[in-house]
Amino acid sequence: MFNEKEIELVVGAFRNLAGVILVSPFNSWDQLPPKRADKNGRSFVEYSLPDGECERCVIWKNIMVDHQSVIEPIIDCLIESPRNVSTLFE
Repeated sequence: MFNEKEIELVVGAFRNLAGVILVSPFNSWDQLPPKRADKNGRSFVEYSLPDGECERCVIWKNIMVDHQSVIEPIIDCLIESPRNVSTLFE
């Protein structure tokens, strides 16, 4: 579908771009706790939403410029989003 190395290079071509996030929904029978894995300069986040839908996110960071102060809070927000959304239904 896409070449991950090309995405990494394109992201690095824009100094003001902190990263790119691809969010893809998937179905699961079980409620998944939020989890994060970092590999090869990318972060992978997976979580379940209150309605039972699950999402996987791939985050490509800009390898040419250090935007950690921007990217890390966004990843934290993704990880915390199921808990934050569920509080709206309490």
